[in-house]
Amino acid sequence: MNDKNYEIDELLKVKNLRKTGVFVFFMSTEPGFEWVENKYFAGDRNDKSRLRDLIHEVIGMTNSNYLNNQVLNDVNNNLISIDKFEWIKEDSVASAYCWVMLNNIKLLTPMSDKYTHVIQQSNVVKPTVNSWSDNKEFRNLPVSQQIEFIKSKFGIKENHVSTEEMYRDFQTVFDHMNLRFGEKENIINMLKDKWIKSFTAIKNIKWLSKDDDDACNWAWGYICNYSVDNIKIPVWPLRFFNPVSSGDKYICFYAALRAWNDNPGGKKNFLYSLKKAWQQRTLRKKQKNKKTLSCSLDDEVKKHLEELAETYEMTITDLVTRLIENEYRTPKK
Repeated sequence: MNDKNYEIDELLKVKNLRKTGVFVFFMSTEPGFEWVENKYFAGDRNDKSRLRDLIHEVIGMTNSNYLNNQVLNDVNNNLISIDKFEWIKEDSVASAYCWVMLNNIKLLTPMSDKYTHVIQQSNVVKPTVNSWSDNKEFRNLPVSQQIEFIKSKFGIKENHVSTEEMYRDFQTVFDHMNLRFGEKENIINMLKDKWIKSFTAIKNIKWLSKDDDDACNWAWGYICNYSVDNIKIPVWPLRFFNPVSSGDKYICFYAALRAWNDNPGGKKNFLYSLKKAWQQRTLRKKQKNKKTLSCSLDDEVKKHLEELAETYEMTITDLVTRLIENEYRTPKK
């Protein structure tokens, strides 16, 4: 048994659910095999027994080793090691970041048989999901159109509530894109490189903690409504997120900020405005329910007050408050 026959036999046994699923999907994009799509998406795609029946039917209907081998080559060229996704899966912010970047990916013209790629921060014009089927094969479509087609077939929405959804759908879309050999590893490597650079450029904000619900909700609201001189500034990655919990808002805040690369100067101004707005908010909260007290003191008393404040490492306001409260709580005769 040659290698290809062995691989087909492994597919028929559904030894690798991920590989078998991609094979069936790729086969469904071949002319004359549109019926496979309906059967594949009609039930549980993780049901091995169901998938085994379907792939037997598909391969039995081809009557062509050439087509089987061609589709199998496409699968082998496109399924990269699951280990390549670990850095994304293990970091929730990276998952959200990659989901944004994948939805804005464009393939550059190949040069000298080496495929280079760029992740561009610009809105993709969405194609009609079935427009490719008239004259083009799925594998020859621009990657942005492949992504939109895959999302439509798998029922993947554009904006997500949780980062678990983002990682799952990132891998689903990535696995089912049909690119040339080596292109996907290039994309993953470029994504990782850009992620590291973006993480270096945007450090974690000291006052923003994932455990602080109030700060997370406020920061998310601020970036969603960010404006300069009453002109709303669109932070384009936000359209891919719809977080509900404060923890997911924290994750999406950083992912959006790190993916928002089209205007570095604008990002710098945003961070400055964010810091100032948070400081003002904090100050207002501290001043709430406080009244101004004005009184005159002898120079000697004022000097004693300042010395006490320095000794106890307190502000004069905090020291006076402490002295008054202590005296107030002391039992009176």
